Amino acid sequence: MSSHTSAIPWAQAADWDQHRDVITALYINQGKTLAQVIGIMGMVHGFHATYVHGHLLVPKLHSFHMLT
Repeated sequence: MSSHTSAIPWAQAADWDQHRDVITALYINQGKTLAQVIGIMGMVHGFHATYVHGHLLVPKLHSFHMLT
């Protein structure tokens, strides 16, 4: 059995604040869905978060005052 390591640089807790303005613009200003924001952030900005990382994403959106 071989070991599999991901080549994707998954978002770390410290990465969120540097992308806050872009996430805010996409989610709040442009009205993108959560899935669209995740896709754009990964493809355009190299910031990879998924629904698996939702335990980080949703609380972080709350801390950005994007979700109430």
